[in-house]
Amino acid sequence: MTSTDTCLPSITVIVAVFNGIDTLQQSIDSVAQQSYPAKELIVIDGDSKDGTVELLKASQEKINYWVSEPDSGVYNEGINKLYSQSGALIYPSTLESFGLPLVEARQTCLPVLASELHYVRDVLDPDQSFDPNSKVFIARAVKRFIGIAEEGAPLLDAHGFLEKIINPDK
Repeated sequence: MTSTDTCLPSITVIVAVFNGIDTLQQSIDSVAQQSYPAKELIVIDGDSKDGTVELLKASQEKINYWVSEPDSGVYNEGINKLYSQSGALIYPSTLESFGLPLVEARQTCLPVLASELHYVRDVLDPDQSFDPNSKVFIARAVKRFIGIAEEGAPLLDAHGFLEKIINPDK
């Protein structure tokens, strides 16, 4: 984080992966492409054997911290430590069928910002929810959570709406 970003809340994205060579690059690139300056990416790999470690080495300039080591599976003290040091879990996943990170985050009393998907609500009621296929909706959920107000578009009557459509520069 640069000195001009000190007033912004830090957002840490933690990616836990095991043999995730097929999807990890997309996750790394997605975080790197975000314009929010006070962000960091941490990747925790469970000693993958599919080329994930080589990908992590090649992507080091986009990752703040990564480690690859055998873990104890579902319960890992390192993950719980990261949860305890975080301000919230942002969970945009559309692939989980159970949502173990949701359970882990809730067990550590961590606020959760999650996809508006049926299985998420089967596990918990998130503090904020969003459409996981929309970067704009994810960003809006984060802004709501950290208290950054967004100005809405003014409400217009039918005449004002047509005028705006016909003459957008007025």
